[in-house]
Amino acid sequence: MGQKQHYVPKSYLRNFLNNESGNFVVYDKLSNSKRLGKANNQIAAEDDFYKANPSIFSIEVDDNVIEKFFSEHADSRPSKFPEYCADLGNGRISIERFKELCVVYIYFQFVRVPQELPKERRSEESKIDHIRYMFNRNRIERFTRRALSAKWVILKGSNEFPIFTSDNPVIPFYNNEEGASFDLNTFMNKTYDIGSDAFSFNFIFPITKDYIIYIYDSEERDTFSSNGSVINLDEALYRKLAMAIANSGVRILIFPSDESFTTAYHYLDFELLSQIKMH
Repeated sequence: MGQKQHYVPKSYLRNFLNNESGNFVVYDKLSNSKRLGKANNQIAAEDDFYKANPSIFSIEVDDNVIEKFFSEHADSRPSKFPEYCADLGNGRISIERFKELCVVYIYFQFVRVPQELPKERRSEESKIDHIRYMFNRNRIERFTRRALSAKWVILKGSNEFPIFTSDNPVIPFYNNEEGASFDLNTFMNKTYDIGSDAFSFNFIFPITKDYIIYIYDSEERDTFSSNGSVINLDEALYRKLAMAIANSGVRILIFPSDESFTTAYHYLDFELLSQIKMH
């Protein structure tokens, strides 16, 4: 048995726990079932997910160097997200500071989700390609540059429009009639180089159970009146966001409560809701 390693860290998942029960609702897209869950090693994790042959590196390292990198430099950040959102809303930090605090985590969360599930379908070669893709310095710099120059708007959910997330939470999103999004295999394709000036730069990221970050090219559209606004979601935009989140989940969706699942369901294209049982 290997070591459980998360591609969506527990620190992020905890932002979607129900404050009263300490659980969240996990909806499995493949089995069309839901269950109560916690931010533990059973959610968005695999045995030895980052474990790699040290020979792929140019310096001598141990085979868990990537897991250690994320533990030390990225995975503590999501625990601060509720504080960042509150500080932005209260004017204690600027949107530019908010971007700086979040952008590196958003990049790595976007690229670390596995290309394919289940694990058995992935070869050692594809795993190495994934590692090299994640840590390509030029790609990181291009993504960061474009993200920092883009517009960021914070969208606030409510009981009527509940925020939920998935095991693939950073989502390419286009605010058109369909609210279309890519799946992971699209952006892992070498023809889609994230951060490249050849592609639009539009993403959503449910950052907590109360807020979604919407990042978009200001040159393409002026969807909202100001950069850094905190805006209450309306039904039209929520419907698009909810479908994008649901479609982009690799296997699971995560809701803060059964009530939020039921409410969000009305905006989603799920079938057989009456047959879904808690277990």
